[in-house]
Order: sequence, then C-alpha cells, then structure tokens
Amino acid sequence: MAKLSPDEERQRGLTRDRLVGAALELVNEEGLDALSMRALADRLEVKAASLYWHVRDRRELLELLAESILESVPPVRARGGWRQSVLAAGAALRKRVADQKDGDRVLLEVRDALPRSGLHAAIKEQLESAGLQPAEAGEVALMLMVSAIAGQVPTDHAPVKAGSPASIAIDSGSRGVV
Repeated sequence: MAKLSPDEERQRGLTRDRLVGAALELVNEEGLDALSMRALADRLEVKAASLYWHVRDRRELLELLAESILESVPPVRARGGWRQSVLAAGAALRKRVADQKDGDRVLLEVRDALPRSGLHAAIKEQLESAGLQPAEAGEVALMLMVSAIAGQVPTDHAPVKAGSPASIAIDSGSRGVV
C-alpha cells in the first residue's frame, strides 16, 4: 500500500462532524463574518476543494452549524406542566445561543432548520398537550424559538402571570388575545 502524503492523511480524516466542530470553533473565535470555506480549510489544514466533498456551499455549512447548535440544547422536562416545560426549553435554547458566538445569526440565517429540530418537536408536543392543534402548536413553537434566539422581551413589559391571557398588538393596530 502506498504511503499517503500528510495532505492526503488530513483529508482522509476529514468528516462532516470534524468540519462542523472546526467551523463552530472558528465562529466562536473570530465571528460568523470570518467563516469562509478558505478560512475553514486553513484551520483544518486541508485544501478548500476538499471541503466540497462534505458540503455543497456555505449555506449548507450554516445549516449544519444550526443543526449542531440545536442538537446540543439539553432536553428539559420541567415539573409543573406544559407551561414550565416550554419556558425551560426556551431558556435552554437562549443559554445555548448565548454560549455560541453569533449563534443567533447562524440560527436566524437558516431559520428553516428550526422546525426540523428535536427541540421544536418537544416544544410542539408540550403545546399540543395544552390543547393546541398540531399546525398551531408548530407555528407557536417556531415563534417561541425565534423569540428565544432573537433576544429578550423589552424590560418595559411585565411578564405575564401563569394562567393569565397574554395580549399582543396586531399589525392593524387592534389588540388580539393569545
């Protein structure tokens, strides 16, 4: 068997998992704007062309990063029912996003990864147990995730007490009760 060159050995050891891990490290250290196929290849000590065996383009790489971030949110099952479970899931997502530099940008750039995640399924299941129809539960779960990712509720709004209806301003200027 012919001896492999150092480049060939590195490329042979290149996997999607290794690629995603290196990309997350790069984003943590230098930010999302620094993420490019060339910068990632330099970090992995491979040629940029070898990355394309594993991902089509930067968009697919971002999808993999989003999936990795979402998969690493620890599952939570809070005592006290669906409301506490949903709040705990949102808090766990917010913490994970805060721990990953530009995690919010990654997830919001490839928002279609959110409804495919196990976290979305878990939140949706809790909302269905509260009486929402599957389609409604899916939409509300997505809205909750986006809210947790995008940031906190402005401080001039008092939190809604458990058991109280929450109201939202509708674009038309009227008020709707959720």
